[in-house]
This record gives sequence, structure tokens and C-alpha cells, in this order.
Amino acid sequence: MSSTTFYVIIGVVALFFVYRMFFSPGAKVDPIEVQEAVKENHAKVIDVRTKAEYKAGHLAITNLNIDLASRDFDKRISKLDTSKTYYLYCRTGNRSGQAAGIMKSKGFENVVNIGGYSALVRKGFESAE
Repeated sequence: MSSTTFYVIIGVVALFFVYRMFFSPGAKVDPIEVQEAVKENHAKVIDVRTKAEYKAGHLAITNLNIDLASRDFDKRISKLDTSKTYYLYCRTGNRSGQAAGIMKSKGFENVVNIGGYSALVRKGFESAE
């Protein structure tokens, strides 16, 4: 195997792991587990969609709506406790995956992309409108 082939293989594997870390469609999540963590104040649920998407429907358990695309996303997350657990969701799990990656890069210890809103409602999360 040539050194070029070796580096291409290493690059592809590295890209796969970066994709899974930052853009994974969401972890398997138990609604009861999340509700208990929020109730005991060990965790917060953040909707990273736009305000319009949030107003159209969101999880009843949501603590915060911090739009990933907003100019103040970094400023708003910088005010959060980096040692708490945060469950993030959006429409499909893509933006929440990106937000989770950003938060982890800023020192947040426990950030979980739980996926997309509709899928979470199908899994048993209560919706609020």
C-alpha cells in the first residue's frame, strides 16, 4: 500500500468520526429519563430551531429556545453552566448535532443531540404549541 493510499484511508475514517460526532441524527433517548433529569435540575432541554419553528410547536419539556443560526448563539450558550447536561433538538437532528459540536468545543461536558422534534414526539415526548 502506498503512503498516499494510507493517508486517504486515514482521512476517510477521520471524516466519518467527525461527521458522527457533530452531525449525528440523534441519540436513542428515553423520554422518561430526560424528564427525570430535567425535574431533578440535572439537565436542560434546548430547542435550537428558529423562533417561528419553536412557536409552531415544541417539546413541553423545553427549557430554552436558542436558535443556532442567530447572531447571539455563542453569547447565549456562554451564559450556561458547562458542567450541566443539555439535551438538544431541532427539526431533523442536523442543527442540534452542529450545536452540540459547538458546545462541546467550548468546554461543555455533557451535551446530547436527541434528534428531531417530530421523531421525539413519536417517541413519547409531550408537545406544546
